Amino acid sequence: MSKDFQQALQAAISLHQQGHLASAAQHYQALLQSHPGHPDLLHLLGVIAYQERRLDEAQTLIEQAITAHPKEAQYYSNLGNVLHDKQRFSDAVKAYVRAVGIDQQRGVDNPVVLCNLGNSLMSLGRFEEATAVMEKAYQLSPDDMAVTAGYARLLKVLKRYEEAINLFVSLLEKDPSSPALRTNLGNTLADAGLHAEALAQFSIVIDAHPDYLEPRYGRALALWNAGEITAALLQLQDCLDRDPMYANAHHAMVAILEGGTDLQATLAGFAQALHEHPRAQQLQSVLAYSTDFNPSMGAAEQQQVRKDWYAHQIVPLGIVPLALKVTPEPERKLRIGFIPGRFYRNASMYAYLPVLLQLDPSQFEIWCYDGFFHADQFTADIQARATGWCDIGRMSDVEVAHRIRDDRIDILIDLFAHAGANRLPIYAYKPAPIIVTAWGHANGTGMGCVDYLFSDPVSIPQEEVGLYAEHVHYLPCQLSFWLPENAPEISSLPMLKNGYVTFGCFNRMIKVSDAVLVLWAELMRRVPNSRLVLKAAELEEPSQRDRVTALFAHHGIEPSRLTFHGASSWFDHLERYMEIDFALDPFPMGGGVTTLDALWMGIPVLCLRGNTLGQRITSAIMTAIGLPEWVTQSSADYVDQAVRLANDPTTLSKLRRSLRMRMAASPLANPDYYVGCVADAFRAFWRQWCVDPHTRLPQPQEARFGVAAHAAEADRLWQDFLVDPDAPSVRSRLAASMYRAGKHVLAGTFSQHGHRD
Repeated sequence: MSKDFQQALQAAISLHQQGHLASAAQHYQALLQSHPGHPDLLHLLGVIAYQERRLDEAQTLIEQAITAHPKEAQYYSNLGNVLHDKQRFSDAVKAYVRAVGIDQQRGVDNPVVLCNLGNSLMSLGRFEEATAVMEKAYQLSPDDMAVTAGYARLLKVLKRYEEAINLFVSLLEKDPSSPALRTNLGNTLADAGLHAEALAQFSIVIDAHPDYLEPRYGRALALWNAGEITAALLQLQDCLDRDPMYANAHHAMVAILEGGTDLQATLAGFAQALHEHPRAQQLQSVLAYSTDFNPSMGAAEQQQVRKDWYAHQIVPLGIVPLALKVTPEPERKLRIGFIPGRFYRNASMYAYLPVLLQLDPSQFEIWCYDGFFHADQFTADIQARATGWCDIGRMSDVEVAHRIRDDRIDILIDLFAHAGANRLPIYAYKPAPIIVTAWGHANGTGMGCVDYLFSDPVSIPQEEVGLYAEHVHYLPCQLSFWLPENAPEISSLPMLKNGYVTFGCFNRMIKVSDAVLVLWAELMRRVPNSRLVLKAAELEEPSQRDRVTALFAHHGIEPSRLTFHGASSWFDHLERYMEIDFALDPFPMGGGVTTLDALWMGIPVLCLRGNTLGQRITSAIMTAIGLPEWVTQSSADYVDQAVRLANDPTTLSKLRRSLRMRMAASPLANPDYYVGCVADAFRAFWRQWCVDPHTRLPQPQEARFGVAAHAAEADRLWQDFLVDPDAPSVRSRLAASMYRAGKHVLAGTFSQHGHRD
């Protein structure tokens, strides 16, 4: 390049280094007009976009620079920074590894890049790799404050608290005004159980930097860990009042609900916090979600709490619905939007992934509004199918609503309702003609502007449909299931080898109420030498294990008969099912995808039908796969049936061997059948709207489902399977269905092997 160009570039870089980002960007843009595609200019513009938190634009610009010049380590390093901040940690790791590789080819080790790589590895839970990388970075540059801080954060995660605290203290001696360092010290002190000391550090930061949210969030967690639930919730709501898109606060509220050992005390804390801050929208939404776990609440009360949230938090905002841009053509291709999606491997994804991937592309476009920024192979598969994709994590509700309207979405699918970091206020803008709540946590929103709720006649029986703000529309089952081909093989029945029966429950502990533990203790007294395996992330906490052990001991069950497992990888999680003979569904909130996982591993699930949707999900699943005898109607029946099954290894063994094929053939897991019903529903909703936008389809009158040609054939296949699952024609037709769904491994398995005893 010419000398004039180099001088102009250096002048722009000088402006950039002095913090004059707008002026620097103007200079870079001017140079780019005369030197189109110049990689350094693209990269530097990407860096400015990153500094101004325009992360999508930053990613695009830096990727363009890499395309033009793929051998520059700094480009990959800064791309890694962007991807890390978008929480796309796997992609960030790939970018950092590429930067490290280019540096090493030149005989250079960059400790800052290594440190950043370690941070992303930590975020993925790959702590052994993170430790190796961070230790190397720290050894290379022990005086670099950023590297030392990164290493200290790793030590905190590894629970090497004393070392971490000492490092943060030493860093603060060099830079006592750093809010990030002092906040990290506070977080480490809190994790070490030094709550008073942590709160003191957070107060120092907040006094000096009142707009900095991280110490406010840290103070909330410290208060929670100190047992001050109401104060913690109010602090989290304060974060959201300052920044409604602050995702950490959303997640922490749900974590407080789901992580406590005393549900009633937790609920009292939520109620008190809402009393002190009655306009706390997210707080009241989480309280609505909590009703699903409250054994004292029935379906009518649960729905009334949701309607109260809508009346108190959304209606007073006076939101005016947007003017839509869609055209009412009954038979045209439809745009289906999914929001807010966890478009990566997680439990809820298995419930709606079949719909995302198997809807007929000649009839439906898929548009995804991603609020979580994680990415894996599932993400890649969905992106390959999707027509549109938008990251909405840092967009306001009104911005997202306008984006959906401008994308001309015809039917918008809510995947969360009141669970997790939901985006319910968006629907008040009515950004699409039809809004449906489904799959992720389909127990209603309470919002009159949401049109339909997908469910089934077991989860929401006919006599309860009027309780919901939405019109209930029946599918074969409230949940579908994406059949995993890479799951472990099904094991033989453990009781044949052990000489005793092993029960199991792998649900979150918030679902495992004291009442259900007492019932299980009674069951174990009636089945001598029986064992119980519990698996949940919360069981890594001694307080949760102590609570369960003490309760069972009080009812005469010694600790040696209990086994606890914490969180694990997906494959290891499924392998743990090999330890149990059959599963016990908890209440008042039963399993969903956890039940589906168990069945896929050959583990039948005994359940209590109950009086609320949350308690009936497993009942609906067991009914949909043709095993209604595993659904009990009372606590006494639950125990009696479990005792009978514990003494019938022949039945358990036979069912264990046939369950995977039964699942694949069933209405809830056969994409031809299930997705065909969903497609029919979408088209029916749309035709009704085209006729009259102000009316919905009638409420369901029966438990049958209108199905298209493929789904009708799948229905016949299911009926034939129930008559003779070993018939070669049944296996051949099931294999063909799996081939159509892209499940080639399963297709081969089902076409070659029967399930004879």
